[in-house]
Amino acid sequence: MSTPIKEVEEGDEDAEEEEEEMSRVVHLKRGGVQVTTSCGTIQFGMPPETIKDSMLLGVPIPKIFVVPPERFNRQLGPNEGINNAEFEFPAYAAFFFTGGKAKVQLIVSSEEVEERIRMVMQETLLGPKEIDIESDFADDYPRENMPDLRKELDYFSNFMGKKLTVDGLLGFNILNPKGWATILGAPLEENGIVPKVRIHHLNGEYTVYEQQSDGSDKIVAVVDENIKLPLPDSLPRFETSFRPPLFGVTVLGNSHGFNPGGKTSGYVVWVNRRGIMVDPPPHSTSILQQQCIPPSLIDGVIISHCHADHDAGTFQKILREGRVTLMTTPTIMYSFLRKYAALSGLDLEFLRGVFHYRAVSIGQPIKIRGGRFEFFYTLHSIPCIGFSVHFGG
Repeated sequence: MSTPIKEVEEGDEDAEEEEEEMSRVVHLKRGGVQVTTSCGTIQFGMPPETIKDSMLLGVPIPKIFVVPPERFNRQLGPNEGINNAEFEFPAYAAFFFTGGKAKVQLIVSSEEVEERIRMVMQETLLGPKEIDIESDFADDYPRENMPDLRKELDYFSNFMGKKLTVDGLLGFNILNPKGWATILGAPLEENGIVPKVRIHHLNGEYTVYEQQSDGSDKIVAVVDENIKLPLPDSLPRFETSFRPPLFGVTVLGNSHGFNPGGKTSGYVVWVNRRGIMVDPPPHSTSILQQQCIPPSLIDGVIISHCHADHDAGTFQKILREGRVTLMTTPTIMYSFLRKYAALSGLDLEFLRGVFHYRAVSIGQPIKIRGGRFEFFYTLHSIPCIGFSVHFGG
């Protein structure tokens, strides 16, 4: 953590250095810290929608990220269950915004963390390695009408004539046993010198060193390993109590992961005055409370697919509220479990036991509070469902 700037007197070199450090360090609105170095901006921590902070600031999205030791916030409160290592959209931005010419470099603490991140990226970028969707469909569903998900996923895994791979979007830099990692920048045009930055993780802090022209190292920033997350946005509360409709929709967010000015998509479908959440965004419980909607009115959660702008809030809700009823196909449910078991470090079977799962079957409507929900697979880069819902004719 940097110290406050003090008055700079003539010859006061310490104060000048402190002021320089302050100018290099930016604390982001959603959490996380960016440090400007000769090798580019380095960001510590990646809460959900973190790329939107850079976009709103009008600065390039970093391509170097430090994965914190605590990948999920476990402190009680509104930020409990928030993912501190949402690297998906930084990786998508680096790769797709440049036509596949750049990738994100992740600085991680161990080979185990690298392997876990690879497992997450497999599910979110390419989808499940093995797909058997027979169990996703009703027994009497015409087999010839089933979508060929493997063919669809293989189609979407090609970008500009090249096969998408985890290594194409992510690079890994593992801290050595003493907690050091070295970053090399692009050679400078004027003299060909290669900038070098070193990061040292020790005693709960990351110290950033920048190599000087004489070969010595200079400390340019010290960052706490604990990612400090702000409280959810304070939205104006409605003056009157919310009365759920017999049949309707409440929009929690209507945007996507690349729009800096909007919340990621999420909804509540009301059937017979009870709610089913669809892809709840992070802090969805707080959003409901700000609109005077008691969370007790929500009967369950539908998850459409396993991209971070659709499932991060679902995992937070599961960790915070326990026995949530989760509804999706078995294929998507197990992809969700593999992804978040790998990212959180929780055992997959333990994670499976902390929520109630209600499988949906394509071709066989399910009844919820008197409404009829009919699910179907949609065309997407990873398995993804949509649905229609009917009530009272």
